[in-house]
Amino acid sequence: SSGINAECPLRPGSQLKLFRHFYILVVVYIYITRIALKFMEVVLPFQLAWCTNFMDEIATIAFFLITGWNFRPYISNPYYKVVEEDDEMEMESMIESDTLRNRTHADEEDDTTLA
Repeated sequence: SSGINAECPLRPGSQLKLFRHFYILVVVYIYITRIALKFMEVVLPFQLAWCTNFMDEIATIAFFLITGWNFRPYISNPYYKVVEEDDEMEMESMIESDTLRNRTHADEEDDTTLA
């Protein structure tokens, strides 16, 4: 099945989707604040010089708002899920079975000493 349900771990490509979007956002922010605004500063007349500062502030606010919105915590966030590997589960079952075996072996020894 190609669908992903709540219990299935994410595919490696989809795990980093949010961070790819963040990377693009950072590149766009740097382009706007370092290149496009410098170009505006050169092209605009002196009376409109405040527009570059205004646009810089707007770009900064938009960057932080979008970043905060994308990385907000929510209950069904797939990045919070802990994926247990099969090795860990096998180790736990081995420990449990070994503990159970030791308990039954100790109980058998107690029964033989009482008889």
